[in-house]
Amino acid sequence: METLEITGSKRSSLLFKKIEVYKNRLEAKDWPLPKKTILLKDIICWTEINRKIRNTNILWQELTVYTSTTKYAIESRCWNNYNEMKDFLVKGKVRNSEKEKKIYDSFW
Repeated sequence: METLEITGSKRSSLLFKKIEVYKNRLEAKDWPLPKKTILLKDIICWTEINRKIRNTNILWQELTVYTSTTKYAIESRCWNNYNEMKDFLVKGKVRNSEKEKKIYDSFW
């Protein structure tokens, strides 16, 4: 049996998501969608965007990891151990600042 490196620690029991990070892959289960598996070696870049709900002080970060065929986003407002998951997933990977700028520009 393979050992988990990190399990997502939910902020709410109402969150119907599950994240498990193994030595070589990320497995995400977002109910009612099927399980998504991303091999860590396939992650080519990542972005982290600061988000805010308009007219409130509610802030969070959104980490998105990208492969050549897919992407997956993890929000700090959903996970108590967001920073631990982020550090593990992006270690040795390239942060895509150009993509972040395009995302910011598309929102504002």
